[in-house]
This record gives sequence, C-alpha cells and structure tokens, in this order.
Amino acid sequence: MIEIVNNSETTAKIHSKYGGVLGAFRNNTIWQYLKEKNMDPHSFEIATDNFLRSCAGYCVATYILGEF
Repeated sequence: MIEIVNNSETTAKIHSKYGGVLGAFRNNTIWQYLKEKNMDPHSFEIATDNFLRSCAGYCVATYILGEF
C-alpha cells in the first residue's frame, strides 16, 4: 500500500538544508529535521519510530519488488 503525504519534504531537500552540499553523507541531518519539527520528547520519539518503520517497510517492499 502506498500513502500520499501532502506538503512533505524530500530527503534531498532535508539533507541540503541541514547538512549543505554533503548533507547526505552526514549522520545527523534527518535527526535534526525531526528534532526541529517535534519539539517535545514524546512527539520526537514517535516521529523517530515512524521514520524508522517507514524506512524498514520501504526496504522490504523494494527488495520484494526487485525479485520479480
């Protein structure tokens, strides 16, 4: 299942905003973005968990689709 998220930002835009030209090679660009958008610790924890789960789902889906 694919969900469309309106008003979302691409990872390329996040990496360039928080890490400059080499932002994709830094370890903390996504973390900084999530921290800025989720100020209180509980919402940051939820956002981090959601991001990790969506990355895992993306990896599994692309692996399965690549097999066919």
